[in-house]
Amino acid sequence: VRVQHAVDRHFFRVQYDFRKAEQRFIDNIKHAWTLSQLGEVLVKETDNLIPVERIGFFALHQPGNRLQLVAHRGFGQLERHVPQFEIEKLNSDLLLPAALDESVEAGISHETADGEVFRRWGLALVYSLLSRESEILAFLVLGKKRSDARFTMEDVDLVKNACTQAGLSIERIKLQEKLFLEQIESGRLRELNQLKSDFVSYVSHELKTPLANIREGTELLMDGAV
Repeated sequence: VRVQHAVDRHFFRVQYDFRKAEQRFIDNIKHAWTLSQLGEVLVKETDNLIPVERIGFFALHQPGNRLQLVAHRGFGQLERHVPQFEIEKLNSDLLLPAALDESVEAGISHETADGEVFRRWGLALVYSLLSRESEILAFLVLGKKRSDARFTMEDVDLVKNACTQAGLSIERIKLQEKLFLEQIESGRLRELNQLKSDFVSYVSHELKTPLANIREGTELLMDGAV
């Protein structure tokens, strides 16, 4: 274990060009068309640039504040059961990432995390993905860096900017899904209206001949009676 830890500390000291990495990251996010694709992009790109012990993308669904583990590396224990997100217990607007103080370099703006909770789940840094109206849509959670180094200002800003774009992408994906469902519903209503029209035409056609015969018979009876 000690040998592996030493190897990790040396091997995973990854350097990257911030601007190029940020642009590629955001471009890949913009090309995600489903929540699953978006989750995989966030997890893969973040872990490639900043290798961590574990990482997960959790979507927040309403009503009920239900968390869904969409994509992850190292959170297998949560695939079947994800803890309920108790939004009413928040004492922050989550505009800043939450982190253990010892996990980030000095001077980085962040919310000091609940140490007991973070250590229990192996977390070091958590980002909230927000809508334009600052509604919480999802979370990107990171464990410690595999190099055992602290998260740098560049690390935090890179992932923060990616999460900002990802929040916009979630809104776009939700709108696409809504429009798609509306199109399906509209098509279903058109189909029902056509079936109703066909049924009325069929019934009218089927009743036309009997009614004509009845009318003619009635007229003959009336003529005979006269």
